[in-house]
Amino acid sequence: MPSKPDIILFSLFRWDSEISSSALALAKEFSKNHRVFYINHPFSLKDLFKSFSNKKVRKRMLSLLFGKYISEPIPANKDLWGITPKLTLPINFLNQGILYEFFAAINNKIINRTVRKIISHNSIENYLFLNCYNPYFFKNIYSKLKPSFYIYYSMDDISQASYTNRHGTRLEKEIILNYDFSLTTSMELLRLKQEISSTVYYLPNAADISLFLTALNSELSIPFDWIFNDQKTIGYIGAIESRIDYELLYQIAKSNEDKMIVLVGPIVTNEYKEHKLDKLKNVRLLGQKSYEDLPAYLRQMDIALIPFKKNKLTKSIYPLKINEYLAAGKAVVSTDFSEDIKAFKDVIYIGCNHADFVSKIDLAFKENNQIRIDQRIEVAKSNTWEARVKLFWKILEKYQTIN
Repeated sequence: MPSKPDIILFSLFRWDSEISSSALALAKEFSKNHRVFYINHPFSLKDLFKSFSNKKVRKRMLSLLFGKYISEPIPANKDLWGITPKLTLPINFLNQGILYEFFAAINNKIINRTVRKIISHNSIENYLFLNCYNPYFFKNIYSKLKPSFYIYYSMDDISQASYTNRHGTRLEKEIILNYDFSLTTSMELLRLKQEISSTVYYLPNAADISLFLTALNSELSIPFDWIFNDQKTIGYIGAIESRIDYELLYQIAKSNEDKMIVLVGPIVTNEYKEHKLDKLKNVRLLGQKSYEDLPAYLRQMDIALIPFKKNKLTKSIYPLKINEYLAAGKAVVSTDFSEDIKAFKDVIYIGCNHADFVSKIDLAFKENNQIRIDQRIEVAKSNTWEARVKLFWKILEKYQTIN
């Protein structure tokens, strides 16, 4: 294929979301050498009503209501542009059948028009189409808009949440069968998707290593709401949501009453209250922080946790945070929820059950030293987005060779 194709990336995760995503990280790395056009997950009428007060949403009304083509430069990136498609219809509540397919075709027409406008406004002649975990659209692109390659990227087990499973499992299978090839972020997803097609490859998550290395900088300012300087801290960075084992966190807090348990991230569920974590004096939830500010919080933590439940959903997860923690040199204690996390067993502590997890925290405190810190950083440096993009092009080359 011709060199330096443009890339049109369509993702379930919006580029301006407060929560980091591997789709955006990959897009940023691609944009160092390619023009990248990042199509946001479409807003439905329902989404618009819920988010009408949001300034970012309101400034995009011309795109949302009338389909006006506006490309927003994504800050601090050379050739990366955010595109907002016109409103689509909320149809996930419908049962599979004629009515669902009718309205799905209308939605697909809306998104195909967005692709056509991107191609027209930017004089695109050769491009790759990368669908990042959004099988609800783009089962096919109109023939006149056909890319050099259709590529699907599976990032979670879509069957493990009732909302996404309703239509997502079926639609994802169709896309995997119809696209040129697919990628997965984890070994379990690779196994599951290779049951559908042989043209599925492993492209694991990574981290913005240069950003999280700044956590090693002794001159990095202490966050204004970090008031635990006189205590050892056991921390977690990420969404406070259903993947977390809150009973485990409760046991950690009760076993470490002389230490602070600090959770940094958006609060998506109140499940932590069911386990009375909000009643414990040594537990603090600091809420959502900007991605760029996370190294400052991570620097203050003595131990970093990945306290995920062990179930079918987490079995398919390669967490972004593992390489972020390691780049900051932190001792990491994790549950044994996935094959991917077990691959880090030489540089992290893995608890097989609640009691073992608590004991591994004690061990992590005792064994922490500069040699171990350096080992963690070296492992993280091998898991950059730059390395993943190089792997992507190798996978594409391999696919071309055998096809």
